[in-house]
Amino acid sequence: MARASLYLDMRAVKEGQPGPLKVRYHHKGKTIFLPTTIQLLPNQWMGDTIINHPKAKLWNSMLQLRMADVTSEILELEIMGTLGTMTAEQLKAKLMEKLGHVEYRKNTFLSVFMDKMDKITKAGTLSIWNNTLNRIKAFCSENCYDIETLTFEKMTAEWMEEFDRFLAKTAPKPNARAINHRNIRTVFNHARKRMKLDIPYPYDEFKIKHQETRKLAMTVEQTRQLKDYEVQEKHIEKYRDLFMLMIYLRGINGADLFSAKKTQIINGRLEYYRCKTGSFCTVKIEPEAQEIIDKYPGKEYILDVGERYLNTTDYLRKMDKGLKKVGPMAYEGKHGKKKYDGLFTWLSSNAARHTWATLVAYDLGYSIDVASEGLTHKYGSRTTQIYIMKMQKNVDRANRELIDYILNKEEEVAQNDNKLT
Repeated sequence: MARASLYLDMRAVKEGQPGPLKVRYHHKGKTIFLPTTIQLLPNQWMGDTIINHPKAKLWNSMLQLRMADVTSEILELEIMGTLGTMTAEQLKAKLMEKLGHVEYRKNTFLSVFMDKMDKITKAGTLSIWNNTLNRIKAFCSENCYDIETLTFEKMTAEWMEEFDRFLAKTAPKPNARAINHRNIRTVFNHARKRMKLDIPYPYDEFKIKHQETRKLAMTVEQTRQLKDYEVQEKHIEKYRDLFMLMIYLRGINGADLFSAKKTQIINGRLEYYRCKTGSFCTVKIEPEAQEIIDKYPGKEYILDVGERYLNTTDYLRKMDKGLKKVGPMAYEGKHGKKKYDGLFTWLSSNAARHTWATLVAYDLGYSIDVASEGLTHKYGSRTTQIYIMKMQKNVDRANRELIDYILNKEEEVAQNDNKLT
């Protein structure tokens, strides 16, 4: 049996214009083309994969489903003995009738899932949703569900329990499975609230399981120990320094820190929009933070990481591994293999953010509003510009006191009876 393939048809397309992507199949010496709704430039197509396109992951996933359907239908026709009796035109008509267009049936779970997924712009989030889609596809395949015709009505609480047991085979920890369940719940909520679909809601009965995890925040004693530890290896020393810089800059996220450019420093403050939420943030650069910035300067970026690594996510992974190695290090064995006895084997860059908020709110006694504003979280109700300016001053003061607290300079921190305002 011949194999169906994808073909970017540029035969009748003017230079510089996108061409239609088609499903191609050879039958009895003739070529059948099945249309899709996808249009691509030549540099956005590599063999059988869409590249260099903002919707690449979404469309590749859709095409994977479509190609599986085409192959399955042709195999079924061959098993039934009818494939050999059909002309190319008859086969094309049969496939078009059976499979329809690449666009998914309206208001099925998959169509709404794709609609929601299509609105995602961040690569990391899109990757998580794509993984959820793959797990749903695998579950449907194993249990003889047709994912393209799967309706919300079929996805009962019992369906969710069955899906959870399927996920548990490869993800025994509840929190890992919860990511997929939350994505599915988001699709249900999107269908009900935004699309106004009258569908049952299985999450009234099915409760997403959650397991308490270790708190990420470091104590002030642990933070001091990390800061003062004499690290033997320069690259691990850098990881430690950058972790402290994150704390000194009010728990700034790694993606925001490593993408920050020197032009974003205005009047001694780093101004940026958070990658995750788009919230505006302005952070006063204290001398301790500036010292670390000066230690690892970039040319265009405030840190050299932004220029040395095209993908700062990879650097964050290395940093998280390196932070766990801070501690005694020895060489052992015939070839002198390094052995690390990490002081904080649970530590990651995310802990900087948790540490800042926890120490400010619980150790120094500032209000949750101050801690929330420091992390650019929403707090309270709508406020006046005057109150926001006052809150910014409180946040700056809280950050200065926190740094002095970590540096063990409590005696230099001015006492303030109005911290909780």
